[in-house]
Amino acid sequence: MGVAGFLLIYSGGRVVPASIIVDGDVHTVISLLELVDEDEAIFHVDPELSGLVKSKFHIGSEYLTEIMRLKRGEERLYIGHSVELLNENHVMEFLRLRREWRSSLGSITDEEVKWTKNELRRGHVYGIFANE
Repeated sequence: MGVAGFLLIYSGGRVVPASIIVDGDVHTVISLLELVDEDEAIFHVDPELSGLVKSKFHIGSEYLTEIMRLKRGEERLYIGHSVELLNENHVMEFLRLRREWRSSLGSITDEEVKWTKNELRRGHVYGIFANE
């Protein structure tokens, strides 16, 4: 028997409100949503499952995003560049790249450098390296 669905509630670091990702078959998602006790959250769900979330939670705003679903063995991922686990040597490059995407973040602070170093040490952030 395999996994029928999953629920990820991320509320660590600077994320407020919690960020929740839920996916699976309809019956599994219904059961998983019963475990959520957040007063306020950002849900990331497949459009086919959004009705289930709406039936349990008040939705203030809704944005359509594309979700990529893969089944092991059926994936066809094409990346023409190397993918590497980032480390603390990549902190400034990572933060500069974030500023390209979100200029509203303003200047890089010492606190942000420290926080980013800690996150990269934990080993959860990967980067795609183009042009060496």
